[in-house]
Amino acid sequence: MPPEARGTDAASAEAFVKFYFDTVNYAQSTGDVNALNHLAARCGGCDAGVQSIERTYDEGGSIKGGEGRAAEFKTGFLDKVGGDWAVVECTVFTRKQLIDRPGESDDVRYPKGSTDVRLILQPSSGAWVVRSLVTR
Repeated sequence: MPPEARGTDAASAEAFVKFYFDTVNYAQSTGDVNALNHLAARCGGCDAGVQSIERTYDEGGSIKGGEGRAAEFKTGFLDKVGGDWAVVECTVFTRKQLIDRPGESDDVRYPKGSTDVRLILQPSSGAWVVRSLVTR
């Protein structure tokens, strides 16, 4: 994790979100979800993404493109026991993507685009973990 993602202020929360999406990009391009699994805790949206990547690669497929870049941040905080949780809203800009599954009829293509996302981050060991990720 980059040093700028450590801490519990808005700047570190936003740096963590950038790192999170860099890790998603790596997992999509390689099928290796180990690092991605360590960045979330009981996050349904995160788990669904990991399962989709695992399923694609387990079935002999691959993912080409689709790299996401988080930008246009708005960050606030929730007062929770154990520390303030960050609420980070951002836009994720993605490149076009091909999910290449065995057999041409099962391939899925996505155009480049953008999605508004809200993440709720819980403080964890001087940094963050994702507790919720939803599109808005």
